[in-house]
Amino acid sequence: MNAVNSPMPVNSHFLVRRHLAVLLLTAPALWTACSGEETDQKSPTIVDPPAVLEINGGHWQRETSIGKSDGDLLAHYFKANPSMVGSPELQGPPEVYHGTQRKRRFYWIKHQINQTVWTCVEYQAGSFHLSQGQGSPFK
Repeated sequence: MNAVNSPMPVNSHFLVRRHLAVLLLTAPALWTACSGEETDQKSPTIVDPPAVLEINGGHWQRETSIGKSDGDLLAHYFKANPSMVGSPELQGPPEVYHGTQRKRRFYWIKHQINQTVWTCVEYQAGSFHLSQGQGSPFK
């Protein structure tokens, strides 16, 4: 036999150790996946915005869409807070709530892989307030 066709010497201890290492590294993941048990990851809180909110004795009515006055208020907010323009927390249409005396609440709710996060821009008495949290903002 020439050198090209000759069998290569194999260290059997090396192969056993390599297979054992692969098994030890993958066994926990395989065990968890096959056992049906969940890991420590939480499921996101699915938020269903209520039709009416009661916060500190005040009532807020959910609107089905953003009205012209809502759009004007948000434009004013973004003009006063240019760093928030394009913010990932404020992407997409918000849930809109109207209170009395031109009070407004705009909620952006994001369901992520293991949590729900929300951002609220509230307009009241001529000023804006930003709040953020996890879970449901309506509890």
